[in-house]
Amino acid sequence: MVEATTAGLAAGITARKLVDGKDIIKTHKRLAIIRNGREIDMALIDAVVLNQLFIGARAIWELPEVRQIVCTRAEPTNLGMTAIGGNLHPIGPDDAQGMYLRLGNGHLKVKAAVLPGVVREVSIAEWKLLEPGDEVTVKQKPSVIALDGEREVTVKDTDQVKIRLQHNGPSVVDIKKTVCAAAAKGFFRS
Repeated sequence: MVEATTAGLAAGITARKLVDGKDIIKTHKRLAIIRNGREIDMALIDAVVLNQLFIGARAIWELPEVRQIVCTRAEPTNLGMTAIGGNLHPIGPDDAQGMYLRLGNGHLKVKAAVLPGVVREVSIAEWKLLEPGDEVTVKQKPSVIALDGEREVTVKDTDQVKIRLQHNGPSVVDIKKTVCAAAAKGFFRS
């Protein structure tokens, strides 16, 4: 969460090129969703494969429906699917890797805050770190893939779907660094 006035200051400072862009702008990771050889969508945080055909109100309430999780970050301080990976092996937005998790019967169990006020023990059948360019095949068919909890992609029985970790996501301004760099240069003094 970012305070809007501070975000606006950072946008103005960036637009006016008052600080060096290479110090304050970073390209983030993304997950490319590739269906039948063609990129059809992408996610910035996570792509969650569910054993169902629609998500409804967009929140993933039933963990037994979750089959696979692919994420660009896995932070134990977050809520939701990325917290599962974060409590296993934390990965931040600036780390090069991503993570793949296959939920199901396994010897490894992780406790994570999957919803506000709800901590669940989750059984992990398989997990691995992903390097840029690595792909994960969607095995559950038919299914739906929840993208960042906002959009969904339907996977039919005949579809071949892969999720690829890439480092060509959006450029993001570091708000705190931007405002602090401008302050250090005297931008706010009169």
